[in-house]
Order: sequence, then C-alpha cells, then structure tokens
Amino acid sequence: MAKQELVFNGKEVDSEVSGKLKKNTLNNGGTYYISLDNKQLDVATVVQKMCEKTGDNPLSVMKTLGDYQSTVIEYLAKGYAIKVLDLVTVQPTVRGAVENIAEAESKTEVTAKVSALPLLNESVKNLTISKVDMLVVEANIEAIKPHGYTSDTILIGKSIDVSGDKIKISGESDGVYYAKANDDGSIASREDWVKVDASEIYHSTKTELTVLVPRTLEGGKYVLIIESKYLGGGKERKRALLAISSPFTVASE
Repeated sequence: MAKQELVFNGKEVDSEVSGKLKKNTLNNGGTYYISLDNKQLDVATVVQKMCEKTGDNPLSVMKTLGDYQSTVIEYLAKGYAIKVLDLVTVQPTVRGAVENIAEAESKTEVTAKVSALPLLNESVKNLTISKVDMLVVEANIEAIKPHGYTSDTILIGKSIDVSGDKIKISGESDGVYYAKANDDGSIASREDWVKVDASEIYHSTKTELTVLVPRTLEGGKYVLIIESKYLGGGKERKRALLAISSPFTVASE
C-alpha cells in the first residue's frame, strides 16, 4: 500500500507512529477509525530510563511510586478527584442517566474516570502517522463437524458443531443458512438459501455454534453461511459480517 502521511498541528516532527484503518461498526458516523500501533513501555522500563538520566536508584523510585499509587487509591476510594502529577485527573463517576432522585440514590455502578490534562495532550500533538494500512475485520468459519455422532458425512436432521470467529447469532437480522455449492465453486443465489429456524440454533457464542441440518435439505454439497451483526455489549454493527464455510456433503440417514 502506498505510504500515507498525516501531520498533526502542521509541524515537522521527529517521532512517527503507524496505524490501521478499522471499519467503524457503530452507528456514529465515519466509515473508518484509526487504530495506532502503539509502542509499549511498562512502569519498570519507564523508571529505568528515568534513572539513567537522573542517577537515582530504580528500586527506591519504584518503592516511592508504589506508595504514591496506594495513596491515590486510598483517597479515590473516599470520593476525592485526584490530579496525578500534570498528566491526568482521576475521579469517581456514575455511569448512565437516571430518571429521578430516588433512582440516583440507589445507583451503585460507580467507576473511575480518567481525564487527560493539557500537558499530556500537548505531548502527542506533533506525532506523525507515517504509515496507514487497512485492517479487514471479517467473520470466518474454521471447521464443521457432526454433533453427537461419528460420520464422514453430515446427516440431514442431525446437528453440527461449527467453530470460527465472529459467528454469534443474537439479533433478528442475524441468520444461519445452507446454500447449494456448485461444481464450479460458486454457490446458489441468496433467494435459494435455506435459513435455519432460530429454535434450531442450540448453542451460539462468538466462536462456537451448534445448529440443525434442516430436514428440508436434499442430499448434496452445501456451504454454511452465517450472517451476524453481533458486536457485544448490547451493540450491533452497521453491516452484517458474512462467514462462509468450505463446501461439505450432506446426506440422509
């Protein structure tokens, strides 16, 4: 892919990061969002780098930081909003909206909110995104095998176990289909797909599915197609992901 460069704040910079365009699956505008390939530093490494400059003892610094962390947590637990150096502010907050005072007083889902301070935001303004790649997120079916019986052929009227990724069925628009597989590698038109009734999907997670082979199928070669908008957290994707299996043979018992 051709190199793409984005310069923040219109300044020439020395530091560069790379990123990937990910499909925006939420209904909040924009086709893609940029996910940066952030380089990682743990606390011990940061302390080591700092002590190389200052000459301080890393063990002593780590001890001081541990005490500082304990004190921050102690007062955060008492309801204080705490400014952590000039980097972030940490404060208790309550998720979600309420209808009235009674509901507010009974609401117990308190979490810690972290807000970046100006110094922290200023420190990253001049980063250049030197390379952007496209990250394609799609569902896939890895394997299909008989459920509860041993056979080289999938049997009509029996169930199959499906493994893959992003194959959970949760909403009314989601579905599992059988489509005839042709000898030339093509599959039947969508109007000829056979949809599995929701009551015949016995187990469904993001990576596993147990589903019936409908008795209405004729013997022959098929592919399994899973269409899912499931995203997690009670949210749906704007467009469904399709997972299509390799062809397999079904037959009568």
